[in-house]
Amino acid sequence: MQASNFQLPSFIKVSIVTIVSAILLSSCEVKDIELVEVEDVKIEKVTGGKIDGVITVKLNNPNGFPVTIKSGDFAIWAGKTEMGTAQLDESFKISANSNESYPIKLKGDVNGVLAGGISGLIGMFTGDDPKLVLKGDIKARSFLITRTVPVELETDL
Repeated sequence: MQASNFQLPSFIKVSIVTIVSAILLSSCEVKDIELVEVEDVKIEKVTGGKIDGVITVKLNNPNGFPVTIKSGDFAIWAGKTEMGTAQLDESFKISANSNESYPIKLKGDVNGVLAGGISGLIGMFTGDDPKLVLKGDIKARSFLITRTVPVELETDL
């Protein structure tokens, strides 16, 4: 009796690999990325109610895989006053199994605060406990998985 040269069609092979990969990846525990500290806040440019800046943060990624931060939308608060909005200017990758600093570029709109005048701005920065807070959501991606994560960054002005 002669052996048969039966081969699976390629779409079935791809389907089997996809199903096995999904089962293996779904059994992995995904740990949250931790904000260790806000190291620095730099305002690079303010023109016509638009603001460009960089926030340097130290992040801990306990996972064995990198995570890419694709986008982010935030409300900017100084003390109890909402100053405007900010968006992530460019995506960045957080290394696997790392505890590193990352400069995060943001672009914002602070037209509402500027309409309140210089005295309003001075009052925000000279309060008893002046804090800058970014509240919003980021979209993080690793492999084929995308998650929206709420974020709140706080630092002294």
